[in-house]
Amino acid sequence: LYHLWLRDGEKWWQNLSKTVDGSGYAINAISVISSTNFKGYLAFDQPVWKTGEDLKGKLYKGRQVGEEYVWKDITNKIEITAWRGITAIATLPEDTLQVWVGLEGLTDETDKNRVFYSADGGESFKDISVGLPKCNVNKILVTKRRKQHVWAATDLGLYYFDGDKWLKAGVMQDGLVSQREEGVPQGGPVSPILSNIYLHYALDLW
Repeated sequence: LYHLWLRDGEKWWQNLSKTVDGSGYAINAISVISSTNFKGYLAFDQPVWKTGEDLKGKLYKGRQVGEEYVWKDITNKIEITAWRGITAIATLPEDTLQVWVGLEGLTDETDKNRVFYSADGGESFKDISVGLPKCNVNKILVTKRRKQHVWAATDLGLYYFDGDKWLKAGVMQDGLVSQREEGVPQGGPVSPILSNIYLHYALDLW
């Protein structure tokens, strides 16, 4: 819960994060760039039982130095006005300097505090939240073939980053892409709630 472990062979597990000051926090997101010569990031969720500055979740950058694993707290590199736990971290093995970080929590803030991007290995971050809804960012996926693509899965659907802002991803069927203007998003938390309400009236009461 509080540490990152690596399977070493068939029998032993190795604690990679024993030097991290994360006691009382739970690891909420990890991204491993390389496992042979370890490089990666991990984030701790904000503990609900603490108050004040301790509510601030932590983001660490780690690397392997010989037989040791060294972690650096880079939480203060992300300048946000209302801190929330980090729910997603995305990296690219072929470009170790790029990092994307997604945050949790409902908010009244527009176009900020949802996704942050670093082009220098976590030394500085830029808020790239324009176009995202005011809800949880649950997952960030980055792919790079001929062109780099960045996707964000939120409570209100899937979004695509066009390099400037986030756009709502449409639905492709039979080779045709259409934008959904009504209904509930696939995978959204409201979907099972509405299904249970419908089934309650359709099966239990009818």
